[in-house]
Amino acid sequence: MQSPSLLHMPSRSFQYLSSSDQVILTNIFHAYENTCTVAKNTTFENFPAIQHTSMHAFINEMSSVIQTTIEYLTLIPEFNNLIMDDKVRLIKNHMGTILHINEPLL
Repeated sequence: MQSPSLLHMPSRSFQYLSSSDQVILTNIFHAYENTCTVAKNTTFENFPAIQHTSMHAFINEMSSVIQTTIEYLTLIPEFNNLIMDDKVRLIKNHMGTILHINEPLL
C-alpha cells in the first residue's frame, strides 16, 4: 500500500498495522489532503496573517475554517458511521482542540 504524501513513515512501519487499519489511516490522510491541504493552498493562503479590523471579519474567516474542518470530518467513513448525536457532541466538545491542532497546518 502506498502511503499518502502527508504521511512520511518508513515502509516497514506499516507491517505492524492490519490491512484494515492501513485503509482507515489512508482514508483519513486522503480526506485531510483533499480538504485542509487544498484549503491551505487556496482559501487560507494568508491565514492567520490577515489583520482583522473588526470582530465580524474575524468571525467570517473562522467560520470558513470551521466549515473546512467539518468537511474534513465528514469525508472520514468512520465518522460518518456515528449517529448524529455523537457527531454533534464530538464536534461541539472538541472544536477548540481541533482548530488549535490544525491552525499551524492551515
